[in-house]
Amino acid sequence: FAQLSANQNVVIMYRNGPLRNAWRFYGKAYVHESGVVKEQVMHKTIDAKLDRDIDRKWSAVVVTVNRITSRPGEFLQEITS
Repeated sequence: FAQLSANQNVVIMYRNGPLRNAWRFYGKAYVHESGVVKEQVMHKTIDAKLDRDIDRKWSAVVVTVNRITSRPGEFLQEITS
Protein backbone atom coordinates (compact mmCIF):
# COMPACT_ATOMS: atom_id res chain seq x y z
CA PHE A 1 0.00 0.00 0.00
CA ALA A 2 3.03 2.26 -0.19
CA GLN A 3 1.89 3.56 -3.57
CA LEU A 4 -1.47 4.65 -2.12
CA SER A 5 0.29 6.46 0.71
CA ALA A 6 2.25 8.49 -1.83
CA ASN A 7 -0.68 9.04 -4.23
CA GLN A 8 -4.29 8.33 -3.23
CA ASN A 9 -5.70 9.03 -6.71
CA VAL A 10 -7.11 5.89 -8.35
CA VAL A 11 -9.10 4.87 -11.41
CA ILE A 12 -11.21 1.71 -11.36
CA MET A 13 -12.49 0.40 -14.66
CA TYR A 14 -15.62 -1.76 -14.91
CA ARG A 15 -16.42 -3.47 -18.20
CA ASN A 16 -19.57 -5.35 -19.15
CA GLY A 17 -18.57 -7.31 -22.25
CA PRO A 18 -21.99 -8.64 -23.31
CA LEU A 19 -23.52 -5.15 -23.16
CA ARG A 20 -20.39 -3.57 -24.65
CA ASN A 21 -20.29 -0.94 -21.91
CA ALA A 22 -17.40 0.27 -19.80
CA TRP A 23 -17.13 2.88 -17.07
CA ARG A 24 -14.23 4.49 -15.25
CA PHE A 25 -14.59 5.52 -11.62
CA TYR A 26 -12.12 8.17 -10.45
CA GLY A 27 -11.50 8.92 -6.81
CA LYS A 28 -9.28 8.77 -3.74
CA ALA A 29 -8.36 5.53 -1.98
CA TYR A 30 -8.07 5.26 1.78
CA VAL A 31 -6.33 2.26 3.38
CA HIS A 32 -7.64 1.00 6.73
CA GLU A 33 -5.29 -1.55 8.27
CA SER A 34 -7.29 -1.69 11.51
CA GLY A 35 -10.19 -0.05 13.26
CA VAL A 36 -13.89 0.50 12.81
CA VAL A 37 -13.88 0.90 9.02
CA LYS A 38 -11.95 -2.35 8.54
CA GLU A 39 -14.47 -4.14 10.78
CA GLN A 40 -17.40 -2.67 8.80
CA VAL A 41 -15.89 -3.86 5.52
CA MET A 42 -15.23 -7.30 7.03
CA HIS A 43 -18.90 -7.67 7.98
CA LYS A 44 -19.91 -6.93 4.36
CA THR A 45 -17.40 -9.42 2.91
CA ILE A 46 -18.59 -12.88 1.90
CA ASP A 47 -17.40 -15.81 4.03
CA ALA A 48 -15.52 -17.45 1.14
CA LYS A 49 -13.17 -14.46 1.02
CA LEU A 50 -12.76 -14.26 4.79
CA ASP A 51 -11.98 -17.98 5.01
CA ARG A 52 -8.86 -17.45 2.88
CA ASP A 53 -7.34 -15.08 5.45
CA ILE A 54 -7.90 -16.63 8.86
CA ASP A 55 -5.33 -14.34 10.52
CA ARG A 56 -7.06 -11.26 9.07
CA LYS A 57 -3.83 -9.78 7.69
CA TRP A 58 -5.70 -7.91 4.95
CA SER A 59 -6.47 -4.20 4.86
CA ALA A 60 -9.66 -2.49 3.73
CA VAL A 61 -9.36 -0.03 0.86
CA VAL A 62 -12.27 2.39 0.59
CA VAL A 63 -12.56 4.58 -2.51
CA THR A 64 -14.43 7.87 -2.49
CA VAL A 65 -15.64 8.29 -6.07
CA ASN A 66 -15.74 11.85 -7.43
CA ARG A 67 -16.14 11.26 -11.17
CA ILE A 68 -17.57 8.62 -13.50
CA THR A 69 -16.96 8.49 -17.23
CA SER A 70 -18.07 6.15 -19.99
CA ARG A 71 -15.66 4.33 -22.29
CA PRO A 72 -15.45 7.15 -24.85
CA GLY A 73 -14.70 9.58 -22.02
CA GLU A 74 -18.17 11.12 -21.68
CA PHE A 75 -18.77 12.55 -18.20
CA LEU A 76 -21.64 10.69 -16.56
CA GLN A 77 -21.30 12.17 -13.09
CA GLU A 78 -18.93 14.54 -11.36
CA ILE A 79 -18.98 15.50 -7.71
CA THR A 80 -17.36 18.76 -6.75
CA SER A 81 -16.64 19.75 -3.20
